[in-house]
Amino acid sequence: MNKHFQNYFQSFKLNKTFFYTLGIDIITLILLYVLITSFVNILTEKSLQLTGGKAPEVVKQELLSLSPAKLQPFMLQLQSFLFYFLFGLIFVVLIVLLSLSLSRTLVWKFLLGQTFSYKPFLKWNFLNLIMTIFVVIYTMLILLTNLIITFLFSLITSNSTFLIYFSKFFNYLFLIFFLILIFLIHYSFAHKVKIWESIGSGFHLMAKKWSALWRGSLLILATAILIGIILFPIAYFLSEQALIIQVVAGIFTLLFLSWMRIYLLQIMQME
Repeated sequence: MNKHFQNYFQSFKLNKTFFYTLGIDIITLILLYVLITSFVNILTEKSLQLTGGKAPEVVKQELLSLSPAKLQPFMLQLQSFLFYFLFGLIFVVLIVLLSLSLSRTLVWKFLLGQTFSYKPFLKWNFLNLIMTIFVVIYTMLILLTNLIITFLFSLITSNSTFLIYFSKFFNYLFLIFFLILIFLIHYSFAHKVKIWESIGSGFHLMAKKWSALWRGSLLILATAILIGIILFPIAYFLSEQALIIQVVAGIFTLLFLSWMRIYLLQIMQME
């Protein structure tokens, strides 16, 4: 177990690898935030132009009282709104996908000392699409399992505090295992550049490295809990500053994920 602790503490070294991968994540997140925020603002502006800032029920009543001739300008505005919504949504989704794929390509090329090429970048897009489906399915399974376990424990105890904290612990634990699985799939894909083979290899590596991964997952969970303890007083004293809390939580999340990626890479390279 000593080598696992040694590997764990070594992963906290703030070297070039950490800052480079963290920098890519931060830049990607900022660009996506600006893109999505701009899209939402445009839709909000178009919506206000369409409704004049009136409540939906008021707009509905006014439309019912209009003649077909007077209704035509509104229909033109509605077409414009739908155009911005549909094509804007397609554009945003496409840019999000390309940005995530590019950032993952740059991160893993750097971590593994590989040179950049367009072929892996294009395949990262398809992998991310498939992983999105996996995330949705996994989330649904976790929610269902969480409901079942919470129900079973509610038959044993009526302590709501216990049930809440147990549910949070359960969610954190399974989230970490899922993040580890995503890492293993990304790790395999960065080597093989084959989508389905890499997905299967991710599960294979989970079983092969289980002895080291379950210990690592406990240390990752302990680190996440420690971060939560650190953030708790910050959130308490800034309870009325929601934006600041979100920014601080986002920063800690990025730091945690960047560290976790490097730590898991060290586990994979550990004999």
